[in-house]
Amino acid sequence: MPVDSTSATPILVCGLLAADVVFNVSAIPNSAIKYRADKVSLNCGGGGCYAAIAINRLGGQASMFARLGNDDFGKFILSTLNANNIDCSHVSVQSELQSPLSSITIDPQGERQIVNYRDDTMTTLPEKLSFGTSPQAVLVDTRWLDGSIYALEYAKANRIPGVIDAEEPVSIEAMNLASHIAFSRQGLSDFASTDSIVDGLRKAAAQFSAWICVTDGEHGAHILRNSHMQTIPAPQINAVDTLGAGDVWHGAFCLELARGADETSAVRFANVAAALKCTRSGGGFAAPDLNEVTDFASDGCS
Repeated sequence: MPVDSTSATPILVCGLLAADVVFNVSAIPNSAIKYRADKVSLNCGGGGCYAAIAINRLGGQASMFARLGNDDFGKFILSTLNANNIDCSHVSVQSELQSPLSSITIDPQGERQIVNYRDDTMTTLPEKLSFGTSPQAVLVDTRWLDGSIYALEYAKANRIPGVIDAEEPVSIEAMNLASHIAFSRQGLSDFASTDSIVDGLRKAAAQFSAWICVTDGEHGAHILRNSHMQTIPAPQINAVDTLGAGDVWHGAFCLELARGADETSAVRFANVAAALKCTRSGGGFAAPDLNEVTDFASDGCS
């Protein structure tokens, strides 16, 4: 369902944009031999793209803060974002960069393996970000660290939620700026040097002033309450494609915070959005719209 951009909640997203070559295979490759795919497609992807798609579908208006190369992949990415009503006025196209590219394999159970290339060439940040309508929240990942820190500083200066998708490798500097840290399991293990979720959350809570959680796929999300772990469960669904589920989760969570929801309500909303995305193929472009999430939640399925 199209969203009226004049009433949509504006969100600034600083995250990875990439061209994804997606291979559907009978099993995830695990040996250095040739494999045959059942299907292949070229898509616009990356965590920033998928989160922005989810934000727009769920009633927000995403503005991308990112960088791309002046190459065919960059042009493909920009055309796709523009076609999906994502504001790209803060996407910098630079001739010295190569646009990010990912090779993705997906098995019949929806599990995926990703090999990503991104150019780490240093680039100049803008002196100031200016918007027609000021963002009500900022969402970043760790793939362009300088940009993410810049965006989180904007959030802090403007007293709006600054959410970081804390993937490996984690950044202490960025997390010190964030108001909300949502670790992946791998990101939490990387930060805390332990596979224990509760110990990792306790270590993060002792170091950062932000609200903290860890997303755990089909197991939902975990937070700390009085030093004890509380799990906010995910809906039980039949997964078809998990690609982009975490990015949809972060987009939904950030948007709900921007709309004034408390963290627990935002997590429940994000859990439903991510679960519904997994019920169909298409990566982050399979993100649900707002009516689907609210209808699912009102049916008592969350």
